[in-house]
Amino acid sequence: MVPPTSCPPEAPEPEGAPYVSAIIGGIAVRETKAPATSGRPLEESGLKVQVYRNLHKGLWSVRSKGRVITHRPLIILRNCTMRVQESERQRVIREGQRNVHAWIVGEPCWDTVGDDLVEIGYNPYFAPTFTSRPDFRPVTEARFVVFSQEGKAYAIL
Repeated sequence: MVPPTSCPPEAPEPEGAPYVSAIIGGIAVRETKAPATSGRPLEESGLKVQVYRNLHKGLWSVRSKGRVITHRPLIILRNCTMRVQESERQRVIREGQRNVHAWIVGEPCWDTVGDDLVEIGYNPYFAPTFTSRPDFRPVTEARFVVFSQEGKAYAIL
């Protein structure tokens, strides 16, 4: 048997195939390939956006000027501020019905500077702010926040 002189062509990856897009602070961050969109990429637009977890879609919702502009499996923000609407938080506690009342504001970017990632989260029944995990210290600002496809957020404080 004579070995082939050239490699067979690679099969194209199907749309929606997961792949490792970055390793940040020892964590493999996965993203799903999405079809190209028209216009400038979100990361080059210079927008201030609000990001929160969309529980119905299992993705991160990205909102700008009061409107959801995209849903992403992965997004990275810089110069972040955590926001919680206290009156809506009290309503969630009172009625037991979840709604969007907490998000992180920042500028989309492609990568981070630093690798000391801390997992952060929000639970309206536990604290009125975002908190770090596992020690549950309040977090109100971060240099970077990585929103992973697994549904967790990691901050570089």
